Amino acid sequence: MDRLESTGESTKQVGLADNTVIRIFSNIKTIIMSEENEELQITGASVVLTKKTMADFAEEVKAAVVMGDLDGLKALIHLKYMEKVAKEAYSGITEYAIVSAEKYEGSKGILDSAKFQVKAGGRYDYSHIEEWVNKKAELKIIEERAKQAYDMQLKGMTRADEQTGDVDEPAKYKSNATAVAITF
Repeated sequence: MDRLESTGESTKQVGLADNTVIRIFSNIKTIIMSEENEELQITGASVVLTKKTMADFAEEVKAAVVMGDLDGLKALIHLKYMEKVAKEAYSGITEYAIVSAEKYEGSKGILDSAKFQVKAGGRYDYSHIEEWVNKKAELKIIEERAKQAYDMQLKGMTRADEQTGDVDEPAKYKSNATAVAITF
């Protein structure tokens, strides 16, 4: 394969070892995709992370896949891995970040072009309210009957309530976009 090297906004190719693609984007990032050992490495000089540099990087990864420099599935797997690493690191350091953020006046501010604010989260719990529990159970029954009515409608049949004889209205099915499920 070839090595793609960027100088400023342009991109040039230089020869490299077989089965390896390297692309340097905007002189700050390098993506190495090796077909041989199925690795994706992202390296580079110190980069100030901003909305623009993150958006630029995302666009450059997409462009590398569209141009055929990176295999789409392998790139997706490696990006999913990076997402998992980031989520685990994020959850592991959050309590330390809160302590650090609380040192700022009002526990909010701007650091490295990112706005931050310490907030306390919460949600309401209704599970102790008998009426709510009963209505939720009723809703679940209605939803299940509507799903069954939909499945039967696909087979050219109808579903009726066993007690009243009323025909159940089928649910409407909305399909999602096709995606690749990745698990580790």
